Amino acid sequence: MKRTDEIHRALRRDIIYGKLMQGERITEAELTRKFECSRGPVREALVHLSKEGFILLSENKGAIVRKLSAQEVRDYYALLEVLEGKAVQWATTQITSRDLDRLVILNNSLRELNPEDENYLEEWCLRNSAFHEIFRNKCGNQQISWITSEVRQRIFRYLYSSLLTSLNKEYIDDHDAIIEAVRCRDAEEARRVMEKHISRAKDCLLRFLNQTPGM
Repeated sequence: MKRTDEIHRALRRDIIYGKLMQGERITEAELTRKFECSRGPVREALVHLSKEGFILLSENKGAIVRKLSAQEVRDYYALLEVLEGKAVQWATTQITSRDLDRLVILNNSLRELNPEDENYLEEWCLRNSAFHEIFRNKCGNQQISWITSEVRQRIFRYLYSSLLTSLNKEYIDDHDAIIEAVRCRDAEEARRVMEKHISRAKDCLLRFLNQTPGM
């Protein structure tokens, strides 16, 4: 792996998981010490992150972790509603009984998570992602998965924290409704419920951003 790619991936991961917070300044000097490299790979990595929308670059202030506006959240979720809705709609006729069993197992595993556990948020995100990924893998459109992943990563650092105050039971109930629609081979109903599910997550995140100082 190129040094630039290594630095880019590490910084991107730290931003997504909230180790680097919005508004936080990142200096080239700090990064060269951390990664034990010259400024060239660091600058290339920062330019890449800037193009992806994760940071803002300024000649005077260096790099700053970018904040999302409420409108950007709405725009990203509008894309997710279309992408995730179409994924489940197209996947409905391709889902096997084994896939349905897997969906049920994943959703039940969300019920079993204890909010008091140290790894609760990380486990929730991993299992929830695996649930949605089944539809993307079965929908017959190879581009949906990576496009959806890119969109989700723009909001993940906020979504990760908003789960502390979210309506997780309602999310699980939505999953149940999606599974039932797919089991009945009702592609339109599956799409409708998925879009409602994504809209619920959007509203939860917007409330979180409004209620959190500095957001």
